[in-house]
Amino acid sequence: MRIIRAINSSAVKYWLLIGNVAGFFYFPELITRDIDIAILFRNSQDIETFIHSLELEGFPITEGDKRSLASRKRTIITLEDSPFYIDLLPVVHDVEIFMDAWNHRIEEDIDGYKISIPTFEYWIILKLYAGRDEDYVVVKKAITHATNIGISINMELIQKLAKKYNIKERLHRIIKLLD
Repeated sequence: MRIIRAINSSAVKYWLLIGNVAGFFYFPELITRDIDIAILFRNSQDIETFIHSLELEGFPITEGDKRSLASRKRTIITLEDSPFYIDLLPVVHDVEIFMDAWNHRIEEDIDGYKISIPTFEYWIILKLYAGRDEDYVVVKKAITHATNIGISINMELIQKLAKKYNIKERLHRIIKLLD
């Protein structure tokens, strides 16, 4: 939870826990070794306070990490006492889809820490938007799991978002796998 404390004590306002860790809220069987966090840095103050907060929380931030974050590039932070690593994904080109997901987020409280995650439908769209083969498999399993336990999925919204973000073909690939 140190990473959540670092984010929440910085000036960063817009961030989402994404990837399989966020998907764990919808599909508990997911396995991952990374914690994906999408962050929208609005200005240099966001970046500076975030780096400072990471250091205060004891993260091993190198000069290279600082330059990477300042350049709004993907930055991976390894944790000495954990098998997990943190994948910080600054939002640069995909601001519209990120803000759409952020505006439709769910805020979970875990041990007193506020964690922002996309709704199930937006989590699916973000996975499809990434377009990696492993994401298709994960989305298929998550939808199957949700259907099997009676979780409602707004497929109309998913189809609308797939059209909006030009990923209809990716969604159709998943739908074929579900048949």
